[in-house]
Amino acid sequence: MAQLNNKHKQCLEMLKQNRYSVEEIACKVGYSKDHLYHLMNGNPSTGVAGQLFQAEYTKITSVIEGRSIRKGAMAKERAIDKLLSWVNSVSTKDILTKQRHKQLIDTINALSKAVPSIPPKEYMENRAMSPDELFYEFKRLQTLAAVSSNRSAVKEFKPDDSAE
Repeated sequence: MAQLNNKHKQCLEMLKQNRYSVEEIACKVGYSKDHLYHLMNGNPSTGVAGQLFQAEYTKITSVIEGRSIRKGAMAKERAIDKLLSWVNSVSTKDILTKQRHKQLIDTINALSKAVPSIPPKEYMENRAMSPDELFYEFKRLQTLAAVSSNRSAVKEFKPDDSAE
């Protein structure tokens, strides 16, 4: 019965850390990039060890996905808390903190775009999409990714002269 060897285990450990690219992991372990991709996908050419590797890799990706969603939610909650405390303490003469407000709004907007409301894998498993729907969903996500760093939608505060 095939088992994972030390190189496989080392690859899985590095994948779990989520700090290295597939190419870097393959180079450090002594595999080709293509072979590591085959292992990750459970390609039949990798045999039973590839299937075992893929099963472990699938577990790792679900852990990483959950960890990322939790971190994103925590960061979003902290930013919203700071925004709420700022809103409670702001006065009309507090012009200098308007830039701080814009930064917090930018952070919330970026987090909203970066953190999915449901995990992508769960979304795809629970909702069968037609090829047209997949195409338009891809275009929508591509557009979100393209504009996620553009904060121009948040308008600058302009002091109201009549409030002074």
